[in-house]
Amino acid sequence: MEIAAADRADARSMQESALRSNSWLAQNFIYLFAILLTLLTFGFIGWAIFFGDSLYQMTDDKSQLTAAARGPLPDAKTRAKMIRYVESL
Repeated sequence: MEIAAADRADARSMQESALRSNSWLAQNFIYLFAILLTLLTFGFIGWAIFFGDSLYQMTDDKSQLTAAARGPLPDAKTRAKMIRYVESL
């Protein structure tokens, strides 16, 4: 318990010293890091939704890498079947 409290105190003092510095990057690093992480996350989700089928074509097994991000959206084979069905109506 004491180690965790000391660790948090050291991290807080490091943050306070960074905020007191004149460096713009030191003061705004956490915000830039959060923005970068958010953009990368949205980029991956967008890629998985719209371009994730190319990953399936590169591998023999259907990788689960993009399946979780795509959620209920159908894969390329299912979409092709749906399109053929609608065109046959």
